[in-house]
Amino acid sequence: MPQPKILISAPVSEKYMYCFDDFVKGLKSVNYDNFEIILIADEVPASSSVKQNADLMLDRLKKEGFKIVFIPWFEKARDRICESHNKMREIVLENNFDYLLTLDMDTIPPPDIVTKLLSHKKDVVSGLYFGQHEIQGQLMQVPFAWVFKSKDGFWGRLRYLMPDEFSSGKLIELGMAGTGCVLISKKILEKIKFHYDLSMDAADDRWFFYDCHKSGIQPYLDTGVICTHHWQARPFDWSEIKREGKF
Repeated sequence: MPQPKILISAPVSEKYMYCFDDFVKGLKSVNYDNFEIILIADEVPASSSVKQNADLMLDRLKKEGFKIVFIPWFEKARDRICESHNKMREIVLENNFDYLLTLDMDTIPPPDIVTKLLSHKKDVVSGLYFGQHEIQGQLMQVPFAWVFKSKDGFWGRLRYLMPDEFSSGKLIELGMAGTGCVLISKKILEKIKFHYDLSMDAADDRWFFYDCHKSGIQPYLDTGVICTHHWQARPFDWSEIKREGKF
């Protein structure tokens, strides 16, 4: 029986050049036989102050042998991210891929990422990665994954994973996660398009998991699949981008 065909994709941006080498190394280390890597880039306007750096990044990615597909430029980062994910969805549906593995440039997967996530035979399964969140006024390193305390109301109530949960190495039911490492089946992408609206202060990642739950689809998290997340060396601040109204 042939292996499922996987699209591995990530939005790319000159903001993440600080982890470029690890990103490339991670992609080239994936150990699986039937996959294609297609990266998604913005058509940065010629008038933009980042145009030169963006072009340099794209040139380096092309020299590494990666295929790049472009999306239109949007002023807000949230729109660019959402459009990137929908371009991935389009590529999957139009080119007979069985799954999408969506990554971020600063989220470096282990070499066996595809094999491990596929092994569960689930339609939506995330890998685990950590980052910094402010909790009760304190900055803490926590997983980018949440489980439900309750499912009442519009979205329900989420909580962070406890140490015994994220260190268990087990597959667990997931409330939501970031899209830095998620395997999504074609069947789900046929049903769900990436989107967001301002009725919930969130990007398309949270809305994707919201749509899964509202459609009766249970996402999962493999706590044994741990990605390296280069958030500590990040030369920009997402909270500042939000304050400036650019998110």
